[in-house]
Amino acid sequence: MAESNKLSLVEFWKAIAIATAIVAVFATIFVWSGFYNVSAQKPHFEVTTWLLAQIRRQSIQYQSNSVPPAPDNLDDAELVTLGAVQYQLGCAACHKAPGWTGSRVGDAMLPAPPPLTWVSEKWSPRELFWIVRNGQKYTGMPAWIAYEREDEVWPLVAFLERLPSLGPDEYRRLTSDRSSTPGFSLSTGRAVIEVCARCHGLPGEPPRSNLVPFLSAQSASYLRRSLEEYQSGTRPSGYMELVASGLDDTTMDALTEVYAAAPPPAPAGEASEDVSRGAKIFSAGLPGQNVPSCAACHTAANPQFPQLAGQTTVFLSTQLQVFRKGIRNGSGYGRIMTTIAERMTDADIDAVSAYLSTLPPGMFGTGSESAP
Repeated sequence: MAESNKLSLVEFWKAIAIATAIVAVFATIFVWSGFYNVSAQKPHFEVTTWLLAQIRRQSIQYQSNSVPPAPDNLDDAELVTLGAVQYQLGCAACHKAPGWTGSRVGDAMLPAPPPLTWVSEKWSPRELFWIVRNGQKYTGMPAWIAYEREDEVWPLVAFLERLPSLGPDEYRRLTSDRSSTPGFSLSTGRAVIEVCARCHGLPGEPPRSNLVPFLSAQSASYLRRSLEEYQSGTRPSGYMELVASGLDDTTMDALTEVYAAAPPPAPAGEASEDVSRGAKIFSAGLPGQNVPSCAACHTAANPQFPQLAGQTTVFLSTQLQVFRKGIRNGSGYGRIMTTIAERMTDADIDAVSAYLSTLPPGMFGTGSESAP
């Protein structure tokens, strides 16, 4: 009896081996035959589509566990506005938008990019963050260009949370469609200057969100260097790298000159707290922490450094945090600021950012004066 059981077990494994070999042979023939049609005009087998959908859902749910908790202010208008512009420039062509059916290219993709008016009902904010930041294999959905810039992803998540309630008119307002606005002169063309204006405001105007800087009255040298660093990937940004990648030298020169020559925007008026400590850091630094004076560089004396007066608290503090994490250390100027930011505490960063936000824009001169 024991010998019979032993023989049966051997026969069982022999049968498994033979079946496996047969499956492997047929699989090899199937792959090498070219029978399976990979054309985007032919859908997957139903079982393949079902399997991929299950794998995708389970993977996103599991992988998103590593995402930090969503910010408490996803309904903040500043986040939503910036996210709306990001969506219009980078997502709407495939995923459509209220009042717009998107690009025919998206319709021809397989799988077709879905409309996103329902995604906040299917996915949590952390899952949406993971999807936007990481993209998805074999779907045409790219990862965020600057993967390290987590701060840039949350505005888009905030907008996706708001998207289901938007109609065409509200969507146009949020995305700052300026199709009726006359274009600026020089060689920029209306389309190019309006792409900049959707976030940063037209020359002479404030930005549309406090999460981005105003560009008017900055030196042409600094603005040009910034665009070159975005274009080369030296300065990471998921949306600025995308915009800068399509600019030639002539367009860069025109853009920087028109913004540098514009008057600074009106003061935002953020003075709501005691900013004396921030004023001291700006003018004298933090000698005990080996942090030099901000004023030594960030005035009109050197056109390679940006003027910070009048920029918003949230923008300035976010950038100092980005420097401190080593994200913007790709250039010599970035490495200088990284070293400085690493020596500052959160309280130091908040104090100097709050102080600078209370200063009138252009207080230390204008772009036309400081540009070479």
